[in-house]
Amino acid sequence: MPDAKADLLIIDDDDFYLTNAANFLADRGGYIVHRAQTVRDALEAITTNQFKLVVLDVRMPPGDFFDQVETAGGHKTGVALTRKIRRRLPGVKLIVNTGAHDPGLEASFEGIPNIKFLNKTDDYRSLLRAVNAALDPGFHRMRPFIVHGRDRTIVLELQYFLQNRLGFQEPKILSDMPSQGRTWIEKFEHYAAQADVVFVLITPDDIGQMVGTTEANRLRARQNVIFELGYFLGSLRRRSGRIFLLHKGDVEIPSDLAGIVYIDIEHGIEAAGDRIRRELEALVQSARG
Repeated sequence: MPDAKADLLIIDDDDFYLTNAANFLADRGGYIVHRAQTVRDALEAITTNQFKLVVLDVRMPPGDFFDQVETAGGHKTGVALTRKIRRRLPGVKLIVNTGAHDPGLEASFEGIPNIKFLNKTDDYRSLLRAVNAALDPGFHRMRPFIVHGRDRTIVLELQYFLQNRLGFQEPKILSDMPSQGRTWIEKFEHYAAQADVVFVLITPDDIGQMVGTTEANRLRARQNVIFELGYFLGSLRRRSGRIFLLHKGDVEIPSDLAGIVYIDIEHGIEAAGDRIRRELEALVQSARG
């Protein structure tokens, strides 16, 4: 029987992942977690429990409740299941936690409100952060990460603003973190996995132009900044609203980054503070549903 006091339901047909994820959320997050490994278990759970949050996979056996066409042979069972959950629990928050690499996946859930998407990994910390953000999404629970180039002054300004003006915990700044025997990329992946919201400082550190042209050199961000930005676009997803691009001066910005929040910091972080605060408050409100 479902636990009437459970905070959340996690649905996944992979018993190993389900067990470890549920235990991690309980042990590290302090949540009361109910588990469901089949569609039948999930539907029974939502009939007797008012969950605050449901975490579910997409690829699952449909059982006797959905046909093969509706679920694309089990590849999109989570879509059909989500609609049933939403009808039974209209106000519940949903996290789609999947390892499926389908560029059209989010479109399959179009019209379903209050839903977030997460790439499934064996690092259960990312799941815990997503659950924390959904159930208690205030600034004090969000872990910020600052991507930066050579302008150390603007990094310190942003760090001060986030901690002392907005009440964030101390941001992760890769150059300040211990390596503990890791290579650079291992170190980056380790700390990037702990980020809930990312601030990318696009500052004029390098110059360049297209090969074979006579156009003037353009001011550009360092290559590591663009690389790390791309990494977070993949891990946090562009439409999550958790990536903030702060650009300084007439610096070239990659043309394929439409949809990310752009904020001009030419006159300093404090001058752009109201805009940063408004965008963050909108993010928190969206997480609260």
